[in-house]
Amino acid sequence: MVRGLAHRGGDGAAIHEEQHCTLGANRLALMDPERGHQPYRFESLPLVAVFNGEIYNHNELRNALEKKGHVFRNTCDGEVILPLYAEYGLDCAARLSGMFAVAIWNAAERALVLFRDFLGMKPLYFRLHDHGVAFASEARFLREAFPGQVRLRHEAFQETAVFGHPLPPGTFFEEIEEVPPGCGIVFRRDGKREFCFRKFPEFRDKFERSEEILGHLDAALRESVARHSAADRPVGAYLSSGIDSTLATFLHLRNPGTKKGAVYSLAFPGEEEDESERIAPEIKPFIESHEVVSFAAADLEHLRTAVRYCEQPFLSGIAAALIHLAGRVRSRGEKCVVSGEGADELFWGYRHFRLSAVREVWKRRPRLLQALGRVFLKMGSGIPGYEGRELLRILDCPSAEVEADFGFFSLRSRNWYRAGDTWRCMRNEQRDWRGLERIYAGYGEAVRRRCGEIPQNPLEAAAAADLLVRLPSWVLRLGDRCAMARGVEVRMPYLDDAVVDRALRVPDRWKISPLEEKICLRRVARTYLAEETAQRPKRPLLLPPAFLAVPGRPEWIEEYLSDEMTRKAGIFRPEAVRRLREVLRSENAERIGVRDTDAQQCAFFVLTAHLFFQEFSDRVAGW
Repeated sequence: MVRGLAHRGGDGAAIHEEQHCTLGANRLALMDPERGHQPYRFESLPLVAVFNGEIYNHNELRNALEKKGHVFRNTCDGEVILPLYAEYGLDCAARLSGMFAVAIWNAAERALVLFRDFLGMKPLYFRLHDHGVAFASEARFLREAFPGQVRLRHEAFQETAVFGHPLPPGTFFEEIEEVPPGCGIVFRRDGKREFCFRKFPEFRDKFERSEEILGHLDAALRESVARHSAADRPVGAYLSSGIDSTLATFLHLRNPGTKKGAVYSLAFPGEEEDESERIAPEIKPFIESHEVVSFAAADLEHLRTAVRYCEQPFLSGIAAALIHLAGRVRSRGEKCVVSGEGADELFWGYRHFRLSAVREVWKRRPRLLQALGRVFLKMGSGIPGYEGRELLRILDCPSAEVEADFGFFSLRSRNWYRAGDTWRCMRNEQRDWRGLERIYAGYGEAVRRRCGEIPQNPLEAAAAADLLVRLPSWVLRLGDRCAMARGVEVRMPYLDDAVVDRALRVPDRWKISPLEEKICLRRVARTYLAEETAQRPKRPLLLPPAFLAVPGRPEWIEEYLSDEMTRKAGIFRPEAVRRLREVLRSENAERIGVRDTDAQQCAFFVLTAHLFFQEFSDRVAGW
């Protein structure tokens, strides 16, 4: 298992064995690379620990622990874990700030403790068996930890068809679960006990004055970027033309303590202008090396790797592009980058937040909304996957049934088109509409498990859904897995505890309006960047239209969309997949717009589901 996970480290592996426990770790040496080796041991108590990630407040913790008499052998961030556990027990998890997955073996109590950071930036899975418990950073390595085959979880395909990921804490394997973010599990001989060390904070105690909002947010961002830029090796940056990564990269490069690495941008063929031409002029003087990494159709070859390391199918091909990008970072000898991930979830930058804001205005004009719903219904009546009654139900916001069942309009509205298209491709027994209702209810339950009750405010409810489910289950999972597949660590300053705390205290009107999103973040950006840069619209990271249809794509794509593979896997209807092939082969594919949101999205789901089948079906039961 340790050898199989070597891609998550690469700077040394170690194993600790004793009578009742074996711990292993692969190290990616960014802090104190010469001395900070794992597993960590405690001098006076029988404690051993391994961890993956970064602890950003380790210096403050180290100083406090030294005053209590603890002596440290090195300056590595993970060295504080066991002294902290010795002092505070399970409460130590709440004192850590960063991205981390931790395992501690307490030999005196014959107890294994697993816990994971608040937002789920680092993955952690476990498999419980009569023979014991096994854990790992990736679920696939737990399949052979104990005797007997692991069964495939069929519902995960349905959930991924709707949301792009399986619903937590489930995975694509029945017997394997993830440790929930912000939570931990203590395993003993007599069973397991779960604990939560950090609940999702409520949207209350809001800032009142504008100078208070901007001052607190500005200070938190600067301090966070300084912590995330700290390493004993160069730290690069992922940079797009959007405000999130531009501001994070600007603060990162301007920070005097940063060991600057290169700046990396993704570019796709057919884009109107080169990514380097969209870089804000204010940031260019600070960039020592900027590499625009082109992603062409031939690079879809990385989809095989993406499915293996992410352990799931996808609704787009962006995972292949992220692995291609991380491979370029590592080829330059760099191992760490900062990223702008998380800003859209915290400051309401997605389109569905604006739709919810508009909806709140329209709730006072229900007849207008119903009329518009019927117009949209007529426009969409010829699109495969649209169900008239259901689409009208989504757009009819005064519906008490929708309010009671889901609480957040944006979740249902932003996923329905995807669900309709991909649902029709699946076999009949997997795509009854009642099953779809159950999946939506499951999403709501996943949110409630983290925050108790879904907020009554629809905008806050949408934010809770994004932060507690979509962010860890899709955005962070994709970012971590694709980067670590090439031995690169991605750090996300926007997801620092202090930034999250301040973002949740920003009033709604300072985040979103029907005409503008991320209002407060743009105001902070104006302190450092030009007005034109601060007001740039969001530019989603999507593959261009008809990307699967352009020449140069890998030849095996045809094989994985074939009737033979469709029948062999038994997930989708052959006639539906056949229609997808016809669209992709059409000479007019680009003209009709084969996008991530329609036929191309369905094709990526079918293609990667078949890749998943080929990768894992020989080692699982239940196909």
